[in-house]
Amino acid sequence: MKAKIVLISACLCASFWATTAHADTDANPPECNPDQPCDLGAAMAALPISVRESHVFFTAGGAFLDDAAKAQLTLLAGALASPVLAETCLRLEGHADPGGPEDINLQISWLRAQAVYDFLHDQLGENAPMIELAAFGEAKPMPDLPKGSVLNRRVALQARDCPVAIQAKP
Repeated sequence: MKAKIVLISACLCASFWATTAHADTDANPPECNPDQPCDLGAAMAALPISVRESHVFFTAGGAFLDDAAKAQLTLLAGALASPVLAETCLRLEGHADPGGPEDINLQISWLRAQAVYDFLHDQLGENAPMIELAAFGEAKPMPDLPKGSVLNRRVALQARDCPVAIQAKP
């Protein structure tokens, strides 16, 4: 399994290096004031690459995949289509910041996970791996960041080996 994660990581790392600023990874992500717009790109660029490559980030209140997210997911789809990752399953966990009512944030986090699922399924078609969706709303903020951080608007991507029963496709 470790080799699969490294391969996915290497593919996604190349995407982010090309599509984000080459910021100092020791810098703290800029925080957003609720009264001012936040620069999601600047906040993402300050994160270590290992965090950026395992999450898809979103703007406030939405589940729209921007061009950087689509590029990241296109690379992931290519990696998942390879024979090496044929037995890989995904778990997509949607998250939100606390910038709205809790029930709405839970819905938005589900829509974010669904948007990533839909994009991957469109890319892979019948060859799409088993993908499990989960939504947490604002309940699980990203570690080491303030609860209200713009970076909590995300879908976490987790790869794992599929159970044996699922690997046997008819």
